[in-house]
Amino acid sequence: MASFVDPLQSAGLAPPDEDEDDEVFVYPGAAEDEPADGPAASTDPLSQPPTTSSTTTTTPAANEEEEFRYPASPTPPRTLTPELDPEPEEPAISTAPSSLPPEPEPDSEKRRAIQRAALEGDLDALKALLGEDSDDKFGAANEADARTGVTVLHAAAGRGHLRVAQYLVEECGAIVDMEDKEGETPLLRASHTPAHLPTLLYLLATLADARHTDNDGWTALHNAASAGSEDGVRALVQAGADIESLGGTGGGYTALMNAASKGHLSVLSYLLTDPPTPAYPFTRNRFGTTAYSLAASMLHLAACDLLARHESPLFPSPSTYNPLAAHQTVPVVVYENQRLDMRLKTLLGNGGKPRWSASGLGRDGRRAAWELRMPGSEGAGGEALRALGAQGRDDVGLPGLEDPFELVLGSKGEEGKAWFWLSDTWQPLPPSPFLDTPTDPDPEGWLYAPSFAAPPHAWRSARPAHLDALLAGKGVGGFKTAQMMSGQVSGAKGPATAKAGTTAAAKGKANGAQEEKYWVRRRRWVRVAQRRQDITLPFAEPERTMEMGSFCLSNGKVNGHSHEWDD
Repeated sequence: MASFVDPLQSAGLAPPDEDEDDEVFVYPGAAEDEPADGPAASTDPLSQPPTTSSTTTTTPAANEEEEFRYPASPTPPRTLTPELDPEPEEPAISTAPSSLPPEPEPDSEKRRAIQRAALEGDLDALKALLGEDSDDKFGAANEADARTGVTVLHAAAGRGHLRVAQYLVEECGAIVDMEDKEGETPLLRASHTPAHLPTLLYLLATLADARHTDNDGWTALHNAASAGSEDGVRALVQAGADIESLGGTGGGYTALMNAASKGHLSVLSYLLTDPPTPAYPFTRNRFGTTAYSLAASMLHLAACDLLARHESPLFPSPSTYNPLAAHQTVPVVVYENQRLDMRLKTLLGNGGKPRWSASGLGRDGRRAAWELRMPGSEGAGGEALRALGAQGRDDVGLPGLEDPFELVLGSKGEEGKAWFWLSDTWQPLPPSPFLDTPTDPDPEGWLYAPSFAAPPHAWRSARPAHLDALLAGKGVGGFKTAQMMSGQVSGAKGPATAKAGTTAAAKGKANGAQEEKYWVRRRRWVRVAQRRQDITLPFAEPERTMEMGSFCLSNGKVNGHSHEWDD
């Protein structure tokens, strides 16, 4: 007789009975007093009597005991009667992933080899792989990768392989405006790198779409401007690219903005001057950002100056130009001035050697130790400087709410200000691209010139060799004598009649000589200010006019440019 065991108990999911006694189960029709010596019956379905779809259950004979095994014991061989043997089971098929990679298909291997040959610019290998059949070549040249959507022409153009691109287009029929999964065409791929200009020019010659935008709105012109490719920008503009197209996610950016954010001066100069309809410098994206603001945020001061020179003519008078009233991000520049001090008391106290000093600037051409370059003055073709106090650059204050577009001096704190600083401290500026930039510029950022009146191109970012000799005390006597003689000649008094002209000429020559004998140096410090978003620029809606003093831009049209003013 088989014993009955609760399946939950056998699985360990139910508590045992309190009396710890096994309850004996008796099949119907069996004697109740029949002993149940064997252990509990197994719950293994293989050890249970097979059943059919009928409700009738076949039971073993009364004098027959079922074989029992514990769950943890190995499965003993079954001894079933022939008439009760189940049908032979089919071997189980494992659905677990195999640890071995599947065998690659020959076609996929060939596609990868074709892509590799295009990427490496191996034209001979590519021709051998594509064969001579025109249909096969056309299909292979335009077959896109299932994951990236890249074709063979994408791969060749992205690496600048001109001969491969020519073969694919002219002999295989590659489609030049095929898009990958990012929406890029081969032309957009070639436009990322200035060195790939020949490939870009060839694709344009095959009538590739110069105005095509990818999934993020970028065009080939955006890419070329960001990469600093002036020739690529020129070719794309001549092919019909849209200069004012806003690309990218978020606020959107024009090609001029991309070039300004990277400080590419040649691209900026071309876009602002050469096209039939030049780029408009006051164009704003959806965030109100201009090219000037982007250049300022990246500390490209030369780009800011170039843009200011093209913005100021849009005003009736350059004196009315004020970047604080036209842009949301503006650089504030302060000059630190020093002169080579060769006064006798300095030489006596310094072992016969001159030194740089702010106190030795001298009477002739005296300059303050610290000067603020007024924003906007660079657009007028010159710099308007304002002397700062003893606190130097820390004397510069941000515009207040009552006058949000004028810097103040001597203001402390940032409460009640219409602007805020983007950086905590002032930073020294690197040499301008317009200056002589040697391999060993001054490590402290100083620029050197014979006088403060020297034009911008005359300032040097490396100290001249003869100036190093003077600082070492060599040739100081002759230099000091020349200075003194210049001063005597400039102050000489000649006859008031016949020698007046001679004296004036001598005085002018002496003043020029004197200026050449005094070396000066200047260091530029910059700090970027940004306007608070709740302070709007002087633009009025819906007329879209901008008023700055007596100046008014009506309907957003200036000098033939049309623009909607947004903030």
